[in-house]
Amino acid sequence: MYRFIITQLTVAVVLTTNSFAVTTTDLTTGLTPANLVAELIDTSSSGITYSNISYKGANSAAGIFTQAQTDGLGLDRGLILSTGRITDAVGPNKCYKTTYVNRQLGDSQLGTSYDAAVLEFDFVPNGDKLEFQYVFASEEYNEFVGTPYNDVFAFFLDGNNIALLPETATEVAINTVNLKTNTQYFHDNAYPAPTNWNDYFKNPCVAGQPTPFQTEFDGFTVVLKASANVTPGQTYHMKLVIADRGDYSLDSAVFIQGKSFRNPKPPVATTLMTPQDQMENRTPSYFWNVIANATRYHLKIEDTTGTLLDQWYTATEANCASDTDRCTFTPALELTEGSYQWSVQTANEDGEGPWSELKTFEIVLPPPPPPVTEEPIVTEEEPVVTEEPVVTTAEEPVVTEAEVISPPPVTEGDGTISPPPEPVLTCKLYSVDDEELSDSQLTVFDLATLTMTGIGQKRPGYDIEALDAHPVTKQLYAAAGKDALSGAEKLYQVNPDTGTLTALGRLKLADGSPIDDISGLSFNPDTNQLWGWAQGNGLFKINDLPETTAELRWSSSQAIEDLTWNPDGTALYLAQANKVTRYDGTDHTPVCTLPKDQRIEALEMTPQGLLMIGLHDDTIMYHVDTTTLGENAKCQLTPVVLPMQMDLEGMAWVCQSSQ
Repeated sequence: MYRFIITQLTVAVVLTTNSFAVTTTDLTTGLTPANLVAELIDTSSSGITYSNISYKGANSAAGIFTQAQTDGLGLDRGLILSTGRITDAVGPNKCYKTTYVNRQLGDSQLGTSYDAAVLEFDFVPNGDKLEFQYVFASEEYNEFVGTPYNDVFAFFLDGNNIALLPETATEVAINTVNLKTNTQYFHDNAYPAPTNWNDYFKNPCVAGQPTPFQTEFDGFTVVLKASANVTPGQTYHMKLVIADRGDYSLDSAVFIQGKSFRNPKPPVATTLMTPQDQMENRTPSYFWNVIANATRYHLKIEDTTGTLLDQWYTATEANCASDTDRCTFTPALELTEGSYQWSVQTANEDGEGPWSELKTFEIVLPPPPPPVTEEPIVTEEEPVVTEEPVVTTAEEPVVTEAEVISPPPVTEGDGTISPPPEPVLTCKLYSVDDEELSDSQLTVFDLATLTMTGIGQKRPGYDIEALDAHPVTKQLYAAAGKDALSGAEKLYQVNPDTGTLTALGRLKLADGSPIDDISGLSFNPDTNQLWGWAQGNGLFKINDLPETTAELRWSSSQAIEDLTWNPDGTALYLAQANKVTRYDGTDHTPVCTLPKDQRIEALEMTPQGLLMIGLHDDTIMYHVDTTTLGENAKCQLTPVVLPMQMDLEGMAWVCQSSQ
């Protein structure tokens, strides 16, 4: 049966004004086919180039639409192709059989067809995938579902139709998307129609019956995505086509979102940082590298029983900072002792990126504190004599520490006992001054002469942030922070006379991941092992210098500026903003606090238990008696009038005895 053709539809009620949002502009107004392709492709942002544009069809059947989002179509603006007039897409729905016959030829790739509108062009992609968004709408809904009278459209990429249902090879058409088939992709907007075919074709439409959506079409798809794999730099041919099939009757249209013809670029995988290896912190923070075009991150944490956390976070929620190139998040998840693994997936508006490689870590019971060495036996007859620290005014600078240790008496050949010569303990304070952002100058303060001198030349771009000396050999070691220039090593031996830096290499953890932001170094005076703090990683230990592989002992995201062991190697003191904290391998507690506008940048412990403190932008060195420290205590600073430099970053107190 051939359907009755309505060449010009007249409705009983003519609307003189359009109060609905969608508007259309066709090729009769001066728009060109090139304007349509330019509406589809934003070359400046997509990088796609195009050429060889052509159009076949009625000028009233192609153009640009705007404001269709308000009418329920799900698209804002773009190009539209129709089997009739694009102006008939404007709502509200006034008729169940809207038709305009353009008397155009069909398209052979669509089979027997009529009134085709065909836009073609060549393009060169700059990515490996192509996509764009569209909506197909038709007056054929719902009466002619399952009949041969189905208008048809296609997006031919080098001859292959890519207008397919998601994750299938099914072409989008009236018979494949409707009230009964693939209903999740369909919006019904049917205008009431006579059930008698004679009345259907004979009677004029009577406007005024409401429909769910404010467009003329009786049904349309949800917003769908056409996509295909492509090769960057290769030329492709695109053919966008729609046509009546079976006869000229009843219009259909395809709406394509403007600027949506693009090469999507989901983000690449990120690299995980910490936690890893063994750790004691049961609520660790998770650190990974920032990916420039990622807007969301998917964090997954698992143990041997299954998934403990599986959550998406925005880049803001994950505290992703471009200046540090890292993200960090601390979930409200307390872990028990055991093994864990975690991973992160990236995503943006173009889709989900790949998962990172898995990183494993283990929560272990805190290790016992380092063993305490036996104190030397001191008899009443041979006491140890120690001068107490003396601090005077700025007009009368005095050394903070001098120590005389009495050696054992000497027995002469005749049996008499003679007093031995008294050894003298001489001390020097080595320090590093951070000039500008990353320039470093090593200095030494001689306690005997009360003079401070620079050691060697300034080191531009080295960003030396940490300094300490080996307890036995007195060898100086230094480490660099995050602002060290690319290629600069991270751990050095320092010549105390010339300031020459001998690179030992970059510090790394057992899995090979680098440690790039070292803020403090301190040798344990009992074990002679070097400990340090790395921002974003936490507390680490190097067992065998000059090896540069570090063992992460306490995974933490806290910002620590420096650290130093107490004289017997049983506890670490750490500089955390305006606080001094103490860590004994189990507990981490504040032991004194400064006013909020002061920031501690350098710590060093003397053999007598005086805690030396350097403050940011302060030319005065201070010390604190550790016997006055305690939870919630105020830091009782005693000034030591030394000719210090500004912005002190690290200190090393080196004492040697001489006869």
